[in-house]
Amino acid sequence: MLEPGSGWSERIDMAQQHERLPVWRTWRAAIAFLRADGARVAVWCLLPFIFLLATNIMAATMGGQGREALLALAKWQTLCGMLAGLAWVPVAVCVHRAVGAPPEASAPRLAFDRRSLRYIWTLIKIGLMFVLPFLLVAIPGAFMMPELAKVLPYWSFAAISVFFGLAAALAVARFSLALPAAALDRDASVLAAWDVGKGNTLRLTLVAMVPALVPGIAVGFALAPFVLVLEKALGLPGQLMVATVRAAVETAAVLLGIVPLSLSYLYLTSPEASGQAALVEQIEAQVGTPVGSPGS
Repeated sequence: MLEPGSGWSERIDMAQQHERLPVWRTWRAAIAFLRADGARVAVWCLLPFIFLLATNIMAATMGGQGREALLALAKWQTLCGMLAGLAWVPVAVCVHRAVGAPPEASAPRLAFDRRSLRYIWTLIKIGLMFVLPFLLVAIPGAFMMPELAKVLPYWSFAAISVFFGLAAALAVARFSLALPAAALDRDASVLAAWDVGKGNTLRLTLVAMVPALVPGIAVGFALAPFVLVLEKALGLPGQLMVATVRAAVETAAVLLGIVPLSLSYLYLTSPEASGQAALVEQIEAQVGTPVGSPGS
């Protein structure tokens, strides 16, 4: 891998020489990493899981109890959500470093340190990249909406929303390459991250976002028929069971976004990742777990 502090321009040149990011290969490598390091990662995730569990328990036990209860629920959920977000930062840094560090490096320690602060600043920079475009679209749109509603069908507004949502998801996938860079003490410029992901926008979106979204959606649909039955039949124990499952799925979903993103960054910026099989070979050597056959 490149040494910390090496220039982004050198890595951009290397990224342009690579073949396309292997989506299926990266997912398999992420599963191999979590299988090999699952116990340690589970310990790292304990604090964010507790905050997510608290949020889900409050939603399960305080819902449908009047306006005041709903207001209190919103306040506590906001607080727990913010605490969960802060708790995820050092976890994400540790995971990025566990994936991206060379095999001989010492194990990363869970700590809210300067790397965590740099990671938060990188998240803020990524968010700022969307503020101006949002304002340029939202402000004129607010004034034009009454007139547009007279000439455009209702479904067109939904189509426009989907278009902008997909465009934002594609952009986030490219900019997010700056996050592993921040954790690994490298240049975390969001514009340079955009250049590194050139030619792999859709693949990055599939690699980093689909694993994070699909489990939550699938489990949500799977649980839907049983939630009311469990809550009514078992009362509070049923509510706690549902809340625990949801918190566990949310925790897994975040991890399934962080690990593939780290592997994608590793593939696109490492000089040894110049062939189709290099990603699998590297992660196998690093975690000592076979990923599978070399087919993509």
